[in-house]
Amino acid sequence: MSSNRCPSVSVVIPSWNLKEDLVECLDSLGTSSFEHVEIIVVDNGSIDGTSEAVAARYGGTVEIIRCQQNLGFGRAANRGIQSALSRGTDYVLILNNDTIVHPEMIKHLVSAFEQSPRAGIVSPAIYYAGDQQRVWATGQRRWLGPIITRRIQTAFPGLVPVRVDYVTGCAMLVKRDVFSAIGTFDPGYRMYFEDADFCQRAAAAGFEVWFAPRAQVLHKVSQSTRRFVPRRVYDQSRGRVIFLNRHTTRAMKVLANLYIYVRIALFAGRMLLQGDKASAVAAVGGTRAGYREIGTIGHIGHVDAVSTDCAASQHEDPS
Repeated sequence: MSSNRCPSVSVVIPSWNLKEDLVECLDSLGTSSFEHVEIIVVDNGSIDGTSEAVAARYGGTVEIIRCQQNLGFGRAANRGIQSALSRGTDYVLILNNDTIVHPEMIKHLVSAFEQSPRAGIVSPAIYYAGDQQRVWATGQRRWLGPIITRRIQTAFPGLVPVRVDYVTGCAMLVKRDVFSAIGTFDPGYRMYFEDADFCQRAAAAGFEVWFAPRAQVLHKVSQSTRRFVPRRVYDQSRGRVIFLNRHTTRAMKVLANLYIYVRIALFAGRMLLQGDKASAVAAVGGTRAGYREIGTIGHIGHVDAVSTDCAASQHEDPS
């Protein structure tokens, strides 16, 4: 990337329904103070007219990739990432469709890269949209390998970038070089833990992960999965098993699996006491599925090519 030009940023938004939230997100991106921003919406099999609403409101200024079904977060994001990289973008901003970005957010994220030459991934401070003083997510640091993590302090002295181990895929800016080195998200996760896996792989390749508190975004938090709690529990439980068994050392693996068993037993017991049998069953089922699939999915982001499950990337124009 040339130092005498403004870098380009491609915003990739995987979207499943929630067209009103997506429109609000896109409108907020329209206020960005950063130049050279392109937007790619990956319509992940929505049934609420998402693609049509975006095309009608934004014409050819927003690229739309239409998928025939819900591919999960990672695979949908990969479609947009591949499209952005094919046009030579310098950075890709992965963004949830139920977010509202601050006009200066992208500028502060790019600035963090300039302050940290080895940075490969930078995330903003993410606040609850319903309580804009309350932090939803910052970066996380490992406390016991990848088994237990802790969020960094929410009092951000000096508002300077902080090096962390993991950031959430809700909002992360990724340098092009990272994708060249490690590929895209592992599509085998479907939902949850693909972002932690991506950060872990990036760190193993020599890139640093940073949190930039000056960059801010609001998040409506799990809007698209709120009505599907058992499915969310299943995917989280499955992803946790695969992630921890993939990224813990041999010496830590026994402890990691003990942690999984205890966590699931406590969660399932609590759900049963609350009368939520579906979530208890989903937790156990997802855990069992994760153990069955350990070793059967791999880091195949490089070969997760665009196929018939998504329409060819194009600029939609209703005229």
